[in-house]
Amino acid sequence: RAGGGAGRFAGMVDCARAIYRSGGIAALYRGTGITAVRDTFSTGLYFCAFEYLEAKLPGMLRASDHTATLLAGGAAGTLTWFLS
Repeated sequence: RAGGGAGRFAGMVDCARAIYRSGGIAALYRGTGITAVRDTFSTGLYFCAFEYLEAKLPGMLRASDHTATLLAGGAAGTLTWFLS
């Protein structure tokens, strides 16, 4: 156990069993819909930012294509993390 101390469950499997017993298979997937909405938005934002930056950075920085791709990926990932 990471935090020390007594917990409610003996482990992840015990927790999953308890959730399944209390609400069935649907209980194990509660929250999946809103997570999919969040991920769809953030993935779309990431790829739009990445494609834009990958096209613009080589001319702006006079950098190689590999460097521009690396920088575009890092900047797009940071932007996505910050906004979502």
